Amino acid sequence: MENTLGAGTIGEVYCLGRCYENRAFHHDGKNYSGTDADQVADVCRNGATTNAAPYTHQGLGQGLLSFQAMSADECLQLLPAWLQRAPEQLLQELQTSGLRGRGGAGFPMAIKLNTVRNEPADARYIVCNADEGDPGAFSDRYLLEEQPHLVLIGMILAGYMSNASDGVVYIRAEYPESIALTTRLADQLNTLFPITTFGGATFTFRLKVVKAQGAYICGEETALLNSLEGNRAEVRTRPPFPAQSGLYGKPTAVNNVETLASIPFIVQEGGARFKK
Repeated sequence: MENTLGAGTIGEVYCLGRCYENRAFHHDGKNYSGTDADQVADVCRNGATTNAAPYTHQGLGQGLLSFQAMSADECLQLLPAWLQRAPEQLLQELQTSGLRGRGGAGFPMAIKLNTVRNEPADARYIVCNADEGDPGAFSDRYLLEEQPHLVLIGMILAGYMSNASDGVVYIRAEYPESIALTTRLADQLNTLFPITTFGGATFTFRLKVVKAQGAYICGEETALLNSLEGNRAEVRTRPPFPAQSGLYGKPTAVNNVETLASIPFIVQEGGARFKK
């Protein structure tokens, strides 16, 4: 790159989230890697070439979050019908599914959402932990770039089940494409509300995307919450747990990207099929 662009144009850069590929570089707010490095001069002169990272999809059985996953149009068409079902019914399907947190802790999501729902409060939150920082990991990035509708509609459904009215997606700064795509979709989804739901009730949910600032510790849920509040990212002492006292001291369900993205399938196909 120095031979092509000159030493004065090259500088230091933080992690770009492309640990699984060689020759990563950053230009004009976007990340590149792999074969894009062979066209670095063209990228810098003319902007993006492909700017697409290769994703390898492999799995056993039906691909729930890739391959034949529900499209954005399908989810948007089905969402009004989903919200005509009682939140307690959807929570029961979630419990039947056995869905556990995919971020590593493995805590049953139905219990977490039910705790948030039953905790006395004037506000409740759904937080998506997309601060994926483990070297070589890109499952969150894949979902946010290729299937963001599953994640955001999963958050809406989680909010409906737990009586929350706000959802926050906390995305690591090293994923500019994920931030841009998710923000654009979140803005579109926010225009759908308020929605008349089960029994004639009105449901309002507001999605917001927050760009993280590169602290690895924010992958831990309570450090992430401190960061969202504008405080130093430090792990909180528990109890109380976030489902009792989380963001701004309100009941908060913090879940991994993959966990939330699984909810639309469970609501549409049923918890028993997901479990099977």
